[in-house]
Amino acid sequence: MIYEWASSGGLSGPDRLIFQGDESVMTAIKREGRAMLMAVCRDLARDDRFEPVVLLGEGDFSLPDRCQVVRVAFGEELHALEKSSAEAPWTLPIAPETKGVLQQRVHRIEQAGGRVIAPSADWIAVAADKHRTIGELAARGIAVPAGRSVNPGEMVPPDFIRPMVIKADASVGCDGLEMVFEGQPSLREESTRVEALCAGQPVSVACLVGLKKILCLPACLQRISIGPQENHPSYKGGEVPIALNLAKRADRLAYRAVTAMKDATAIHGSRVIGWIGVDLILGDREDGRDDRVLEINPRITTSIVGLVELSHSSLIGAMIDLVEGSDSMADLVFQSGCRMRFDASGTVDRICDDDKVF
Repeated sequence: MIYEWASSGGLSGPDRLIFQGDESVMTAIKREGRAMLMAVCRDLARDDRFEPVVLLGEGDFSLPDRCQVVRVAFGEELHALEKSSAEAPWTLPIAPETKGVLQQRVHRIEQAGGRVIAPSADWIAVAADKHRTIGELAARGIAVPAGRSVNPGEMVPPDFIRPMVIKADASVGCDGLEMVFEGQPSLREESTRVEALCAGQPVSVACLVGLKKILCLPACLQRISIGPQENHPSYKGGEVPIALNLAKRADRLAYRAVTAMKDATAIHGSRVIGWIGVDLILGDREDGRDDRVLEINPRITTSIVGLVELSHSSLIGAMIDLVEGSDSMADLVFQSGCRMRFDASGTVDRICDDDKVF
């Protein structure tokens, strides 16, 4: 069973108030959520072992023929999620970390007796807290940007390095992200993390995590809109794969980051399985000493749009195999000689260069 928060009716309930007054963020979440949902459906539809069932609220959706649709009545999203997840062998949730939405949905699935292909709710709470995540990584020797937490209504220290980045402790994408080049940023009503802006190429790595193994998928370049006068960056999409030397650096750092986070929460008995996205900055040094981990996303990420087009087999199927202890995920094969450029709405362009090998 596939659940995507916005498409399944999450914006019809009390959660709609979370983004009220910020139409641009709400539009971005709806657009990227739909893109991820469609990519997951296309991915699962090509694996005959699965019968995808999708929770959908109001609106028109063109899903693959093999996908069954369960319509969700207005305001009944949580009830439908609990009922359907209790009946399905597996439930795959896609939702924003903002204000605990993802954590709450995973908790509801767990309480309903569903088997969720995602980290446990308590692990999501740690990963969604950006400052805590960075602290756990730094304590285990993972390179991260210099930064500190700022309480609601607290001023950023005037001597903190500029340019800097401000991000809400629990948010998604570019929601609440602000770059400050000079002067004092505005006060925030929520807890935030302030960190030094790291120069380099934004990259994301999706890791399929089982109980015993971690498999890093091809690294994706991230396209972020940042103009000279633009303080609020926006996500535009990405490309996959990237140059081999950069991909190796990204894979090593992402693998270390996920392993470190698993170790950090192991004492609490947290479950860490499913799709984990790691956002990185790759610096100019070829030895990787300028590379940094920015954050960890405990869910399906938009990179799945390009990865599904690049792969010859089902990525979600491989993830389930990995969670269940099978080794069939070793059979994953990706196209060579071409890269996939995708935007935030899910449109993919295939770019093939005869003189390059990816």
